[in-house]
Amino acid sequence: MLNIDFNDVEASIQYEFKNKMLIQQAFMITENDNIPFSSEALRNIGKRTINYSITQILTGYFGYYSEKGLFRTKNSNEEFNDLLNNLYSKDIFARNIELLGLSKYLEFNDQTDVFNTDRKLFEAIVGAVALDSNWNMNVINDVLSFILDIDYYLDNGFGDLNGNFVVLVHNWTAENNSPIPVYDYMPGDSDTVVSFKCVLHLFLNGTDFTFSEEAENKSIARMKAAKKAYTYLVENNYVKTLKNIDITPELETAMQQLEKLAMDGHFSLPEFDVFEENGGYAAICSIDECDMSFKGYGSIDSDAINEAAFKMLNHVLGFDVK
Repeated sequence: MLNIDFNDVEASIQYEFKNKMLIQQAFMITENDNIPFSSEALRNIGKRTINYSITQILTGYFGYYSEKGLFRTKNSNEEFNDLLNNLYSKDIFARNIELLGLSKYLEFNDQTDVFNTDRKLFEAIVGAVALDSNWNMNVINDVLSFILDIDYYLDNGFGDLNGNFVVLVHNWTAENNSPIPVYDYMPGDSDTVVSFKCVLHLFLNGTDFTFSEEAENKSIARMKAAKKAYTYLVENNYVKTLKNIDITPELETAMQQLEKLAMDGHFSLPEFDVFEENGGYAAICSIDECDMSFKGYGSIDSDAINEAAFKMLNHVLGFDVK
């Protein structure tokens, strides 16, 4: 096992263990499920705890009783079941171990299945919390809501993560070989409502930049602090976006310019529908992420394509389209 800072682990999941051996056991991940005292015993507990806890949390969000005392949910039974299934997601378990900064304590080699190792750690940690709290569901639900980031998925769905600023900040640090961001939590400054403050430490060129925000729970405070940090990165040109990219649209090479931006990951590859019209050619340019399409004309098909691409290029860069 690597040298693990268990104080850091506890701070990352916002739970302090009474029995420190349990959190150590959660990191004893092995391919042999029969080894005594490995994380596997905790995982068996964790998987079932996660399922029950998610059900209890969502019932609190969406469940209610009729005047006759009958129970139902505010959404359909199918929608409620979809939420349960989407939140009980191995993808989210594995991704959030990375986002919590705990993957750095796991041993990997060329044969290691990183995804499954991260996922197993998530399940084992929940199992360890269940045992250590003596099955206190209020505690378990608080920890799981935080490390699963349930609020984000209920507010934003399970598709595109471009609005998840915790993910965006984490990915930026990974892409730029910067230290993983550190999140500290403390009571908020409000005297009238219960609130939490999150302070995000982002290390840029050896300097610790801090971004703090308050909210009614730790997950929302973390997201708001991450949004403030990511906004700082964008505004100071640490992140290349369409707002700060250095490009001048040119009619003759507009298609190549548009495809280059797509290849750099800003949006999907443009599609062109080309057809004959009024003795020449017309082309319609569309992009999956854009709710507008643009039409160009030319005596030859390439001219029509470039004019349509030129209009789309100006649109995505925020310029006026004539």
